[in-house]
Amino acid sequence: MADPHARSTIRILHVDDDPDFVALTAEFLTHEDDRFEVLTETSATAVLDRLRDEGEEIDCVVSDYQMPGMDGLELLRAIRTQLPDQWLPFLLLTGRGSEEIAADALNAGASSYVRKGGPDTYEYVATRIHEDLQRARAEQNSARFFTLADALDDPVYVLDNEGQFTYVNDALTALVGYGRGELLGSDPSVIKDEKARAAGERHLARILSDDGPDSVTFEVEIQPKSGDPIPCEDHMGVLPYEGTDFQGSVGVLRDISERKARERALTEAKEHYRVLVEQNLIGLYITRGTELVYHNERFAELFGYPAESNVLAGESFLPLVEAADRERLEENLTGVEADHGESLREPYIGVRHGGETVNVELLARGIDLDDEPAVIGTVVDVNDDDERLWQLRRERDRLEESTSIVSHDLRGPLSVARGHVELARTGDDAASGDALSTVADALDRMDELLAELLTLAKQGEVVSDREAVDLPGVAESTWRNVATAGTTLEVTADGEIDADPGRIKAVFENLYRNSIDHTDGDVTVTVGDLDADGGARGFYVADDGPGIPADERTAVFESGYTTADDGTGFGLAIVAEIVEAHGWRIKVCEGRDGGARFEIRDREYPIRPRS
Repeated sequence: MADPHARSTIRILHVDDDPDFVALTAEFLTHEDDRFEVLTETSATAVLDRLRDEGEEIDCVVSDYQMPGMDGLELLRAIRTQLPDQWLPFLLLTGRGSEEIAADALNAGASSYVRKGGPDTYEYVATRIHEDLQRARAEQNSARFFTLADALDDPVYVLDNEGQFTYVNDALTALVGYGRGELLGSDPSVIKDEKARAAGERHLARILSDDGPDSVTFEVEIQPKSGDPIPCEDHMGVLPYEGTDFQGSVGVLRDISERKARERALTEAKEHYRVLVEQNLIGLYITRGTELVYHNERFAELFGYPAESNVLAGESFLPLVEAADRERLEENLTGVEADHGESLREPYIGVRHGGETVNVELLARGIDLDDEPAVIGTVVDVNDDDERLWQLRRERDRLEESTSIVSHDLRGPLSVARGHVELARTGDDAASGDALSTVADALDRMDELLAELLTLAKQGEVVSDREAVDLPGVAESTWRNVATAGTTLEVTADGEIDADPGRIKAVFENLYRNSIDHTDGDVTVTVGDLDADGGARGFYVADDGPGIPADERTAVFESGYTTADDGTGFGLAIVAEIVEAHGWRIKVCEGRDGGARFEIRDREYPIRPRS
């Protein structure tokens, strides 16, 4: 069915074996509504031929019942069978009829059944045509919506004007654990508590108000059939009105459990970091240029001054490091201040009051202070071998990295999602489908980044409990998790190493994925021992792919660094975190076959023969 709203006319195809009657009907209908354009045929087969013509735009069929060769009911069944994608209203207009014929017509898919009569009949026919067109458009839009909703990975629901479920897709039933039969016809109390239902009603009232938004997004807890409540975002809108009558609402849910967990983890980390600063376990400073604007007690104490805040305020930071480091410190502080929001972490040789030197690590980030650029940072004594402080430094660094990644890497997918949601609101079906598909891709991208980010944060925790891990066994078992067609694994390693079993698996899986993702075609991956005097001191994972250029071999371990269009840049960063958490060392070099070779060495726990 073509959209008559896109044209100024409504094209009606009328078929009757009486040429005089079709001419009379055309005259009366065009008199009733000057938007009607009545096309006529005298046989059912001619109607089918015209409907099969893709260039012909027909909005409605009006047919006689008794016709030679193929009657009106047979024509109706042929249209519904042979042209199922055409949402054409079909009005049966007949001089002879009965309740049985009327029932057969409606059961076969006729939109209306009208007995022929005098001139007043055509006023009724014109009214029926308008109502049937409106209903057909609503059914067509509904079918398009449900087709799209069924294809979405996000849970989708529709509530009628009484607030009862009339549609749920597979993703929603999977989320809540209820079957369709348990949800359809029920109200949201099945999956929402009183607080959540009240929130939904409150936001729906906003949409229905005269100056309300077209849709709203709010957080809600969904109660599954079993298990804990699931935090979700509910994107709610209303169904198109039929006249002035409210038809119901539609919603799309998104499980935000991982995001909420990440937010809690970041909040806890920030609170922990705040406590560290307040308890003077980390030296904190603020500078403008090279001048110290503020510092805490620990900062002064670290450089050999009385443990008081701001005893060095107004002084230059530069004399607190060796002369050879001062130019670099000045460049770094002024550079970070100028590049607002950028950060750095570098080692320096500090000079304590009285001339004693101390190795320190300095972190700096650009900020706005009283509407002017400044630098905030921390200083840690890296000579201190206390295990607790070493772990605190690692937590601080991971917090800094996590915050940077979240603010940078998720900004792109969020912008894509917002832009295509606006495009979807244009109402064009094809554009809406493409836009929603792009939104789904962008949201999936964010989910992938958040999952990788959480993994990165967890894998960096210091390994305290180790077990004997069989290298050939873990190399082969993890390969089965990632192997694809055309890939081959060769294991020459023969020993065991003390490690965290779960995290060593993540090392192999991420190194395998890196080889597979960056090689076009077949790839062979080799796992072997690193030979050294006195026995093996580590292992390597190598491939025969294109390799990694020498000038990129350090950068590949940085979070967010990737050369793949769909990569997250966290795979090798996770490997580096796990290696460091074990106290190992990793480097990348060229393999014997020209590909990439990752060498992991362990001085304290060398590889030994399997027991």
